[in-house]
Amino acid sequence: GSVLIWFDVDGKDPEWEVPEIPEISDKNVRWRGTTRHTVHTHLQEIHENGADQAHLPVVHWRTIFFYRPLWHQWGIKWAPNETHKWKTDFEVKEVMKVGNWTVPFTTFNVEGHHIGPGFVHFKMQSVFGPIWVVHNLLPVEGFLQKSNYEMWAPKHIPVWFCKIVLLGWANQYERDIKIWNQKMFLNAPQIVKNDGPIVQYRRWFKQFYSEKGTKTKVDFTNPDFF
Repeated sequence: GSVLIWFDVDGKDPEWEVPEIPEISDKNVRWRGTTRHTVHTHLQEIHENGADQAHLPVVHWRTIFFYRPLWHQWGIKWAPNETHKWKTDFEVKEVMKVGNWTVPFTTFNVEGHHIGPGFVHFKMQSVFGPIWVVHNLLPVEGFLQKSNYEMWAPKHIPVWFCKIVLLGWANQYERDIKIWNQKMFLNAPQIVKNDGPIVQYRRWFKQFYSEKGTKTKVDFTNPDFF
């Protein structure tokens, strides 16, 4: 479980809550593992990955296996939720291939939601059934985040399969960390259509900055600001 505390620098009351995942709350699934990382970047950068479509075939094509002809093919859709302004919806399809041949039983269809600036809920459909993943980010400083992934699955899904999926998940995430730790924020990046809805994501994320903080022009690339 998690203990969640609302803090708003402007003193506002909570405007939204992190929804429960019924399968976890009702104990219909079992905990299958966790990953823990420290990331030296701003909170906004991490979840921008969901809108950054162009980085997937560049950063995440290689698998955790050493057979180089084996690779990941990705497809992703991202959009703000139409009902709740603090939420987004995304879909990811991943499959392994050797050359142009699709490896049987390696397709994952993922549905997920960004919930506020620091939570993500994933539900992935695998060959064995559904797997749930919860991602939470804890800001320690402006450019220092504690990142945790928790995996849950029905008891009929083999533990060894969940461990492989979690290992692959961590491996892909650590590739992003290497970039985030060196990345510089640009207020007006040169975005092209194939980069994905990055501008829309940044507009969506603006709602989580405080009114007090946005009244003063600041340099978000300067770690000394935080």
